[in-house]
Amino acid sequence: RVRIYVRVPLWVRVELHGGATMRLTEIPSVILSDTWFGDFMEGELCYFQPTTARREVRPEHFDDHLAVCPILLSNRSQDPLAVEKLALRVAHLSIFRRGRELWADETRVRYRGDEAGSEIRSAHSPPSEAPDATLLTPPRTPADRGFRARTFSRLKGLSGLGILG
Repeated sequence: RVRIYVRVPLWVRVELHGGATMRLTEIPSVILSDTWFGDFMEGELCYFQPTTARREVRPEHFDDHLAVCPILLSNRSQDPLAVEKLALRVAHLSIFRRGRELWADETRVRYRGDEAGSEIRSAHSPPSEAPDATLLTPPRTPADRGFRARTFSRLKGLSGLGILG
């Protein structure tokens, strides 16, 4: 088991409040490039952001347009897990604020092997590092229970094609 922290860029939502709330627009704080995560048959379109996973969070890691996401990784397979890429489904995360710090709820990932995928759960509460943080926004796509998905990707060559997937 290991606890890591990654930072993800936020989106700014502009709404009109009156009798009913109307969303006018959403603007990303960082323009990310599209990428394909997974293999050719079972992959998914997602955003790509190179980031450094940290083992601890210090005050200088907080920025106005980024949320710190604690991730608890557990390897439940018999094989070693070398993480090269990680798919973090941020639509299932709430955002919390404590002073100038922005946090996402903790994501727990239990890796069960290449074929079984990963069991993923969001805590739906402020992380233990910021227990007094207040809810800023709920998840875009609530996930009442955990779900299974491919979370890790490893570089695998396609023989004869010179392509890494």
